[in-house]
Amino acid sequence: HSKSLSEETPAYTAQIWVDGVYLCNVSNHGQGGCDCYSPAKGHAYNTCNEEVAALDARIKATMPPVDCSDIYSDGEKHEMEQSLELLCHTMLGDIEIEKDLKRALKSKFLFVKPGKTGIYQVKKIGPDDGEMVRRIKERHGCALTLNEMPLSDALAIYRGAA
Repeated sequence: HSKSLSEETPAYTAQIWVDGVYLCNVSNHGQGGCDCYSPAKGHAYNTCNEEVAALDARIKATMPPVDCSDIYSDGEKHEMEQSLELLCHTMLGDIEIEKDLKRALKSKFLFVKPGKTGIYQVKKIGPDDGEMVRRIKERHGCALTLNEMPLSDALAIYRGAA
């Protein structure tokens, strides 16, 4: 992912693997266009397009639609069909959220206050993390900081607040 090149869409390159097989490369120039697919080494362009189309059809047939109601203000439910491109962009977003959380955990204690929404933070100071965690829990009544949780649990909370 190249944030500096991302304008309308994320600029990135990645490999697509399906059932343990390297299918193709995917990229986006970040200027609002669709993703571009190119064959993996040793594969032909004509079969690459067919394989990408088959994968896209498989994704649409087996994955639930994506709720996008939050981008509309009419209060109605809006969904869009899942696709290979949407899935790639969602995975890229998930990777960026995980990086952001890991970066924050290095310099801050993140926690949720009981009965409140959002994630609160306190800058790490001094070498005694245990004492800081004890003070946070005492002052704010939280049971756990995100720093103490398994990464998957902390990500679920962090993702919900993002």
